Amino acid sequence: MLVRAGISTVEQLKDIGSIIAYVQTRRCNENLSLNMLWALESVLTGENWQDISKHHRTNHLLALEEYEKSPHNSPKLNNNKESQ
Repeated sequence: MLVRAGISTVEQLKDIGSIIAYVQTRRCNENLSLNMLWALESVLTGENWQDISKHHRTNHLLALEEYEKSPHNSPKLNNNKESQ
């Protein structure tokens, strides 16, 4: 899934962050669940994906909504600092 979205390395994931990676991946697979967002963030932080879903859900959903509304919705943006 990630390769289809143009993300083939962990470094690329780190560069763009979990929110943008999720959006790019969802563009290739419309039925993608939010579990993918939690899993991507888990890769970046080392925190269990279920803990991310439980404790950081609202922050991530707000960041996702903000990114999707942004007129600068570009894969080059970095959102790692927003989501931590």
